[in-house]
Amino acid sequence: MNAAHAHLILNHLPVIGLLFGIGFLLVGLLRKHDTLIRSAFTIFIIVSIATIPVFLSGEAAEDVVENLPGVEEAYIHAHEEAGETALIAMIVLGLISIAGLWVFRFMNRIRMTAAGLVLVLSLVVAGWMAYTANLGGEIRHPEIREDFIEPVPSPGGADVNQARD
Repeated sequence: MNAAHAHLILNHLPVIGLLFGIGFLLVGLLRKHDTLIRSAFTIFIIVSIATIPVFLSGEAAEDVVENLPGVEEAYIHAHEEAGETALIAMIVLGLISIAGLWVFRFMNRIRMTAAGLVLVLSLVVAGWMAYTANLGGEIRHPEIREDFIEPVPSPGGADVNQARD
């Protein structure tokens, strides 16, 4: 296993973990179930910690793929920049979730308001993580890029774009 493989395996943890946390938080808020809300906060804390090795493995993954055919530095750079912001956002979410656990323990009157604010933040972070993940996918998958032009098959079945190469 090389660094790119490790990064590809790890990068699913923050995205999927964040979705699980949001699910727990939504159900907890709808049912006013403190245990589910505290569980969501705990998931956010764990996911924010798990995001650190994902980010750190990205640099080594770049070294593996940057010279492969079809890989453009611009796509790597965009993913890296978004990854820095996503890491910061996840750490902020983790820290606010720690504060949320404290609020649930000691500040009974504002706990649902705090949970609602964490939900809003987690949705924003989830959007940014999805954007970052998509940029990562664009590095090796030109078919998901915005400027992708689908090849037009010729009447004989050969790809017209391949004939030009």
